[in-house]
Amino acid sequence: MKPKSNQKRLCGDCTACCFTHAVSELKKSDGQLCRHCKNEACAIYSHRPQSCRDFRCEWLKGFGPDHWRPDKIGLLLDFVADERLISKCLLQIWEIRPNIFSSAAAKQIIDQVAKRQIAIACFHLDGKKQFILPAGVALPLEAKTAIEKEGFRVLLYSPFLKL
Repeated sequence: MKPKSNQKRLCGDCTACCFTHAVSELKKSDGQLCRHCKNEACAIYSHRPQSCRDFRCEWLKGFGPDHWRPDKIGLLLDFVADERLISKCLLQIWEIRPNIFSSAAAKQIIDQVAKRQIAIACFHLDGKKQFILPAGVALPLEAKTAIEKEGFRVLLYSPFLKL
């Protein structure tokens, strides 16, 4: 699922991360469109904050086929470290189009990642947050409590899980 080594993926007119991720330098919260995002482009691109320069979604890193670019599938993927988890890794999936978690692409991504024993945090446009725990993966009680305090509903993975 990675691009050929001589291919470099570019954002193009995708501005999904301008909505999903917090930018402390701009005092922008996650889930809010950046005030500098104009006509599917960054108005301050040449002097954008360092956190924007550093961020690379999983699609840019080569995860998934070309047609999985975030603005095309309606989801932005971001693997992050999470020391609370045995795997030490968590996939964050941000919905950037309404009800996209019911799509075939979302199901395919969740199935693939859960089968690799990686937990998944789903962020819905309506503010709902779900934490999907793969089958057979233990979650310490203190970690579960902390995750629930962050507003997540903890779910056990199933191929029939409906988000």
